[in-house]
Amino acid sequence: MGQHFDFNQAKRNAYAAHINATLAFVRFHLARTQFIFVEEPPQHFATPDGSYPASRVTGERCVPRGHNVPTQQFANAVAVPLMRHAGVFVMTIEAAALSVWDAHVERAFRANSSDVTDCTHWCSPGVPDAWSRQLFNMLLMLEHAPRVRLANPFPAAVGG
Repeated sequence: MGQHFDFNQAKRNAYAAHINATLAFVRFHLARTQFIFVEEPPQHFATPDGSYPASRVTGERCVPRGHNVPTQQFANAVAVPLMRHAGVFVMTIEAAALSVWDAHVERAFRANSSDVTDCTHWCSPGVPDAWSRQLFNMLLMLEHAPRVRLANPFPAAVGG
């Protein structure tokens, strides 16, 4: 959800409203269904926060981002606390994926044959496979655990 928002203040408010609408749906169904919210993964564009720039990017490379760099993951900062407070389990992926900046598709050839930098999507096998294993383990744990909603058994920033 979050990577398609340009986070000026109006869009931040719209995103928070979108998350709250999603939570209304979750709360309605929470007694009968298990929900897992997956954090937004990091992007690694050559911008101050790594986010997709407003202009089209061609011919550049994906770049590393440190853990102390202000992040484009405003989406996670808004959504994760709300989801956890609502009793939704959160699959944390941002911190573990910050260091694998070189695992992006990077060059995406479009129909018009132009070379466009892609620092959002990931090569496979690789990062998405680690997330699949993490999700599978969460599902196994949830299947065998009592339906307790007071604490999230999946701590933030676990490596994959």
